[in-house]
Amino acid sequence: MRHHRDESGHERADGRVTSALTRALRQALVGGLSDPRLDGTLVTVTGGTLSPDGQSFTAGISVLPETSGALALQALRHASGHLKQGMARHVEIRRMPRLEFRLDDSLKRQAALDASLSGDAPEATHEGTP
Repeated sequence: MRHHRDESGHERADGRVTSALTRALRQALVGGLSDPRLDGTLVTVTGGTLSPDGQSFTAGISVLPETSGALALQALRHASGHLKQGMARHVEIRRMPRLEFRLDDSLKRQAALDASLSGDAPEATHEGTP
């Protein structure tokens, strides 16, 4: 039984580290990057995952406009060293993990769902009226 508590304690610690790294990356990005590939692009960190060995941190990012996703990934990968330095100012960690990025379209899917729900709402109201 004690082993189970140790695992959940470890999971909580990993969750705290992941949250801290995600916040630190967001703060590092607020400072901006001077990369022309990001001009006119909005990059949002949607979340992150720390590898089990703690060696890499994969950040999910949302990019608007969507057509800029590939260029934004290139720019972020190119700036990963700079971003790690910025993150180190905001989080205390023995060794900063390698940064990796992946496009996350969950915000896009949520917006589409919201739009479809709001589009359905008026029709449902009209159907219910005598």
